[in-house]
Amino acid sequence: MLRGARGHYESHHGVAITCAALDATVRLARRHLRGRFFPDKAFDVLDEAAARVRMQNESRPEEIDTRRTRHGPPAPPPGNRIGGRRARPGGVRVNARTLALLLLLLPSAAEAQFPFPWRRRKPEPPPAQVQPQWPAQPPTAQQAPPAQAPVQAAPAVVQPAPQPVQPQGLTPLQQEDKARLLKLARDASLTPAASARDVEDRMERWKMVMLIDPGDVEARLGYEQAQKGLDAARLREETDRASKEARDEELTDKRDRLRMAERALYARDLDGAEGILDHVLRQHPDDPRTNSLIDMLRDARRASELRWRLIYGSVGLLGLAIVLGAWARRVYRTRKHEAQSAGDQARALVKVVDGVGRGKLVPITRDLLRIGAAEGAGDGDRNDLVVSDAHKAVSRFHCAVVRKGRDYFLLDSSLNGTRLNDRRLDRGEHHVLRDGDEFILAESARIKFLRT
Repeated sequence: MLRGARGHYESHHGVAITCAALDATVRLARRHLRGRFFPDKAFDVLDEAAARVRMQNESRPEEIDTRRTRHGPPAPPPGNRIGGRRARPGGVRVNARTLALLLLLLPSAAEAQFPFPWRRRKPEPPPAQVQPQWPAQPPTAQQAPPAQAPVQAAPAVVQPAPQPVQPQGLTPLQQEDKARLLKLARDASLTPAASARDVEDRMERWKMVMLIDPGDVEARLGYEQAQKGLDAARLREETDRASKEARDEELTDKRDRLRMAERALYARDLDGAEGILDHVLRQHPDDPRTNSLIDMLRDARRASELRWRLIYGSVGLLGLAIVLGAWARRVYRTRKHEAQSAGDQARALVKVVDGVGRGKLVPITRDLLRIGAAEGAGDGDRNDLVVSDAHKAVSRFHCAVVRKGRDYFLLDSSLNGTRLNDRRLDRGEHHVLRDGDEFILAESARIKFLRT
């Protein structure tokens, strides 16, 4: 909002307002005018500051203004820069630092104005109108009455008391600003400077006095003394900064080494962590973090020793368990073989459910049970279950039941087909048999598989 209204205030008051002055207006109005609200207080401060500059420019004596217009303003003292740049010779610039100092110096924030005049010819003053005024006290014998100029229109009018004579070239408002700035600069000179920033503020106050009155000897001497103090303060700050950087570098190195030691501890690199901690401990023997890491290192070594002992014991127990397991497995296999050899009892059988030989049970005592239409001539070609039908649809070697471990499989080798649980099997296809499965041979005989 202030940037939008800046052009209006510049054209109305005839001044140049910088962006830094706008930022300082908002910041200092918030700090010092707590009883009012934005944006009114910011507009009031900016308006009154610009009006103050315009008023100082128009109240300059005519002969001084004429001399400055012809010959230019007097040369500013060394370092006469406002906000990091020289003031523009053709106008007045309201910047942030000047606005801040004036807000701190003047009794109210609304009176914080830029104190420098603008080179412009003073307009003709209007004719003086004398108002009647009664003296507060009658003149005494020691105090002579003031001389009165002859007035044609009102001869009985009492003239006001003469004002004290001000130094040539300074208005009463400038003299008041100079006195305040001098007091502030003297107080700052008596206060020991803690940093180069304090010395720069002191130089700025003396510079403000010289900008108001370039011929002030005290201000020039104070400025030179503050400039020497600034060099010493900068040298001192540079020395302190170098020592601080050295300390920070040392602390950074220690912190990095301690981090490396922590990572080595977490990675179980106890020897590497011990070497790093010994190096840090020689430089910082009383560092609590280093001592804490050394205690952690000792605990880690004890834990490592205990862990290796447990590992060795576990390996021994595991070896013993392997030996016992091998012996137990051998005993189990021996007993299993003896059980299989001792009993000839069938674990599964097939039953003819429908067809020739209905109700016949055939136990499966071998790994292969052959089923077909012919009994066969030799032992290798003999069928264990002979199924015959009138239509001679059952093949000679129709199918077989194969035992493999604990599972039984139905293997079809017929020409007329075999159906398992109403599902036709392809020739040469095998299928796992479960308890209660039924398979049909050439649609002539139905056989059921049973497990005992």
